[in-house]
Amino acid sequence: MDKMKKLVLTLALAKSYLVVRKSITEIIAYNLRKTVSLSLKLLILLILLSCSGLKNKMELEGTDRIPKTAFLVEKDGIKTWFDIEWINNHRNMTRISIYDGNNGNLISKGRFIKICPVQKLQHIGELKNEIDFYDGKNIQLKGDCYLLKN
Repeated sequence: MDKMKKLVLTLALAKSYLVVRKSITEIIAYNLRKTVSLSLKLLILLILLSCSGLKNKMELEGTDRIPKTAFLVEKDGIKTWFDIEWINNHRNMTRISIYDGNNGNLISKGRFIKICPVQKLQHIGELKNEIDFYDGKNIQLKGDCYLLKN
């Protein structure tokens, strides 16, 4: 009888061990699926963020060459940075550096003089609000005036 009790007890223990082992295996498998699923989601999110960061990096590439004092003017989809280094109101002259808005390359640097029609003579004022675009030779201002490279 004692042997029979021991055998039943051993079988019961073995059965409960298998049940516990199966439960533990199922719990581990479930957690592993969740972890892999979460890791995969994080990996996809990381890839998406890094790709969008790549676009921003490409847009900003070269802008470190543009001085902090420069301001951006956009006309017809063309971006141009202007950095006004000094203005001489008495001589109606200014010194400006012009940078490409896409890559930050220096396009032109030099002295410019304000040219206006005789009937509308104006002195150099707040150029930041007057500049319309750079045509490759002169800086066109809003209105009838422009800055001629000297």
